[in-house]
Amino acid sequence: MVMRSDEVKSGYKRAPNRALLRSLGVADREMKLPFVGIANAFNTIVPGHVHLR
Repeated sequence: MVMRSDEVKSGYKRAPNRALLRSLGVADREMKLPFVGIANAFNTIVPGHVHLR
């Protein structure tokens, strides 16, 4: 199965990306797992986002 995060970490053109990830402490077994990004829209200006703290 191909994961979307493989676009960032697979292939010879992505060697610089992998080097940066390794320098941040990503282990070999973690590189094989999917990467998941989490975004949060918290701010104090929009009252509807206050609960996202």
